[in-house]
Amino acid sequence: MALPVINPGIAQMDPDSSLYALYTRFYENMVSAAGVDTPDITPTSAEIQEDGTLTDAYYARVDAAMASYKEITMKNTAYGDALSIMLSIGGGGGGGSPVADGYVARIGDSMLGLLQAKYGFEAGYADTKIFDTTIITENEGTDNEADVNVAHVYGRLLVDENLDVTGKIIVGNDGLFFGANQTLYKDNSGNVVLKGTNIKLDGAIAATGNITRGDIVISSNSIHNGNNVYYHAGNSNIATVDWTAKDLTVAGDAVITGDSLFGGFLSALNGFSIGADNTALLQSVVVTESDVVVDKYINLKSFVSLDNGTGLKYNSHPILKAYVGSDSNPRVDFGAPGMKLYLGSPDGATATSRIILQAPIYNYDNTYRIISQYGDGNFPNSFSAGCANGGPTVMQTYYTSSSDCGVVFLKNIRLGSSSGPILSTDSYEKQAVVTLPHVHVVSSTNTTEHIPVKMYFDDTDSVFADQSLSWSASLNIDLDNANAEFFSFKKPVEAPFFSIEGSTYKTKLGENVLFFADGVFLEGVNGGIYHSGNATFSASIGSTAFASGFAGYGWAVMSNLLYGGYEATFDTLTVRKKMRVYELEVQKITATNGSLWVSDACSGDSVTELV
Repeated sequence: MALPVINPGIAQMDPDSSLYALYTRFYENMVSAAGVDTPDITPTSAEIQEDGTLTDAYYARVDAAMASYKEITMKNTAYGDALSIMLSIGGGGGGGSPVADGYVARIGDSMLGLLQAKYGFEAGYADTKIFDTTIITENEGTDNEADVNVAHVYGRLLVDENLDVTGKIIVGNDGLFFGANQTLYKDNSGNVVLKGTNIKLDGAIAATGNITRGDIVISSNSIHNGNNVYYHAGNSNIATVDWTAKDLTVAGDAVITGDSLFGGFLSALNGFSIGADNTALLQSVVVTESDVVVDKYINLKSFVSLDNGTGLKYNSHPILKAYVGSDSNPRVDFGAPGMKLYLGSPDGATATSRIILQAPIYNYDNTYRIISQYGDGNFPNSFSAGCANGGPTVMQTYYTSSSDCGVVFLKNIRLGSSSGPILSTDSYEKQAVVTLPHVHVVSSTNTTEHIPVKMYFDDTDSVFADQSLSWSASLNIDLDNANAEFFSFKKPVEAPFFSIEGSTYKTKLGENVLFFADGVFLEGVNGGIYHSGNATFSASIGSTAFASGFAGYGWAVMSNLLYGGYEATFDTLTVRKKMRVYELEVQKITATNGSLWVSDACSGDSVTELV
């Protein structure tokens, strides 16, 4: 399926042509009809249920609003197009509004159908009136006064073919001329004179009295010469007599029991019924209400059988055609050349309930199936989908290469339902956003709030970045809500090492070691922790359990909250080299159950028995 390409004929149109004027009007009509805001279908609080879903009333309101919006835009477009056509064919919009279809352009045109001018007509040539229609009053001022329709010819009336007159023909005293010969006229005595070298009557003559020509007398029921009767009315209505006539007018019904052959045009403007085997197959129908015609149509009471290459046309374009073709592949072509093809169109009052597909739909060259009658689809070239009536495209396929192709989601992806979690991106298409619903309690009421979780790449300035690379990026995960403050992992998180974001210190946690800077770290060793670098404490350190005094336990180096300064308590203190003490206080508790020696000799840490 190819991308849309503008028709080159648009650029080739003459701006002064009628085609360009009609094209401009159509385009402006479509822009005007489409350039309106869609109805506001934002759900109200009453249309949102406690679980976050929308009520049936909301969907009913959306359906009604969109149906009304669609109907209004379609009617506006249809009216604008019809008005543009009427203005164009009516002479380019030089005055007046169009009141009916079927106008012939005032600047000159030709007609293919019936011309009706029921409110007057005038025609001429070279700005000279030759013919017009009007109404005159006859017998004015009398009881027989009446208005009479008149067609007035100013000058000579030339008729090359037949002239049919159903009413009176009123001529002046000069009568009728055939060529330059005066043939029928009224003389000075008031007699009507039929004049000619030879007068030939080819047809019936109705007269209130007899017609006499020499010895020939034509009466109301016979033609005779003296006692010899040539014609009598009794032989005009029998089945054995053949009749030939030029023009025939029958005031009543004409019943023909044999075959009828029409060698010319057949007109049946007041109804017809055609059939076979004494059964009507095609007939005209007129629908009236209170003696007023409200509809006229043709009723087809049987099938229409189409031969190869035949069908139905509109404006000389085939719209339905039965076709076998050279490949012996029978088919029926159905289309709307130069127009739009609508399936399931309403009749203005009743909509089509549904369109049921009973066979699969294939692509143009019949190489693959697009949609089957069971609902499965296949769109190997491209696919796009939108939302709502006239809404934006939300999903489409793309192809850059065989390794770079797939599906583009232009809007949100909902999981579970229309109120479930959302997968989306930002307006710059640089962030992947997962929006998750969170239910929390506000004033004893469960409130659902959707919290976006953003994921995006950004240039890093980490001190752990590989400095040999031209650039390095970090994947950022951000909670886009002031109340979403923490990340919580319900399972262990594993990685080769964890680093703290920063551009100054190299703080990271690796297996069995915590680094703070180059050469400064804490490392787990056998039986304890190895501390690399200087250690600074702002408060006390000591054993897990500690109590001061002679009978105490544990150890501690801690500040003295009562006197200030720091003090240390150990069980034993060994100083290998110099110990400088500004003040030494010794407290000793001695208990003995034998001899006690007090001397200034010496003391020892251990006693060894000599044998």
